[in-house]
Amino acid sequence: MFELLIVGFLIFLNAVFALSELAVVSSGGPS
Repeated sequence: MFELLIVGFLIFLNAVFALSELAVVSSGGPS
C-alpha cells in the first residue's frame, strides 16, 4: 500500500512538472 502511495506521488510530481514545462513553452519561455 505504501509503495502504491509513493508511485502515485511520483506520477503526480511528473504530471505537475510536465504541465509547468508546457506552460513555459506555450508562453514563449524565459528568453
